[in-house]
Amino acid sequence: MPKVTIDLDLITSEMDALKDEKAKLKFELNNIDKEIEKRELQLIAVLEQANVDSMDYGVYSFGWKETQRTAFDQKAFKEAEPELFNKFYTTKTNKKLDFKINK
Repeated sequence: MPKVTIDLDLITSEMDALKDEKAKLKFELNNIDKEIEKRELQLIAVLEQANVDSMDYGVYSFGWKETQRTAFDQKAFKEAEPELFNKFYTTKTNKKLDFKINK
């Protein structure tokens, strides 16, 4: 069986560069999200001023969309059925590679 050579210098420097790039992209994405939020607040103001729930503007439509989600209320279940809750309560443990740059 052939022996595999691993270049740790190359791998760690590439990881460093990739983590830097990821951090830059996250920063840019965060700024874009803030700009989107500003525009959404402006659209909300337009809806409130017009006293409507939705509006068409050229090819665009915007307005309030009502959504619902169903979720299991663990706290209420634990209070109502503590023995049953504890019987089926589980904790899972996983391993994940942690790569840090020590500077």
